[in-house]
Amino acid sequence: MAISRQTERKFRGVCYYVAGWLMATIGLSMLQSYGSNGSIDWLHVVLMMQFSLFMGFSHGIYDVVVLRDEMDQRSVWTAMMVRSIYFVVAIIANLTLCILLLRIKDGEGIINEDGFQSLFDMFNDPSFQMQLVAFFIMGYIITFVRSVHKKFGKRVFWNTLMGKSQEPVEEDLVFMFIDLRSSTTLCEEMGNYKYSCFIK
Repeated sequence: MAISRQTERKFRGVCYYVAGWLMATIGLSMLQSYGSNGSIDWLHVVLMMQFSLFMGFSHGIYDVVVLRDEMDQRSVWTAMMVRSIYFVVAIIANLTLCILLLRIKDGEGIINEDGFQSLFDMFNDPSFQMQLVAFFIMGYIITFVRSVHKKFGKRVFWNTLMGKSQEPVEEDLVFMFIDLRSSTTLCEEMGNYKYSCFIK
């Protein structure tokens, strides 16, 4: 069974968020461990990997499925306020779930005293609180990179990052003109946005 192009785009979008959060948490963990005594806290590494997967999936589903990427018609300030609330809730909820899953006990399940104590200790740790702020900022950076990528396209985005757009290059381009039968009728039936997507 073949999947549609729209489903494939949504899947790639969710995968981008998962990969983005994985790279962001790995980078943050490396910065935190820089200059330490060399010992690796594997429990913290597992927690961060688990959190990045949960956060990546939830962020991807929120942006790609719920907001449908560029289909969000809200004003900039409203969208930023709603997104900020989402990031705070999602980060705290995903971290809470990850910590409780790591402290799960036979016979007691996910809800146990040890898990709640670990949760209390971590959220009262100043360095962990700074991590929460870093996660919040990372969420906006990941969203910004995807928005720029979608607006200008892969080629323009990477060329701009690599500095290639600073030097003009002569290129051979092809333009295609389409004489579409009943184009006016189609445009009136489909509406401006759907018709533009159809032409693309």
